[in-house]
Amino acid sequence: MFNQVEAQHGRTLPTNDIKLLMDKFLFILKGIGSGELFIGPLKYYQYLYPDFSRYVAGTNPDFPNIETGMRTVKVMEAIVRCIATGKESYL
Repeated sequence: MFNQVEAQHGRTLPTNDIKLLMDKFLFILKGIGSGELFIGPLKYYQYLYPDFSRYVAGTNPDFPNIETGMRTVKVMEAIVRCIATGKESYL
């Protein structure tokens, strides 16, 4: 969330550097004030992994276990192997 890149061509004046630093400082202060600075990308995980978020909160006890995850990965690998070789693949 706070990863930023700035490209400049040529040389900057010290006043430009001061303005840039002040803008960054105010941006960080706003993040601290709103509380979003410290949670960063964690607030977006609730939308990416809703089942896992509910499991951690204790409201979804039926979250898949590691065996289900391993079976899913095996199936996905078999699909990739079938596509790459053009032949049938068995688990």
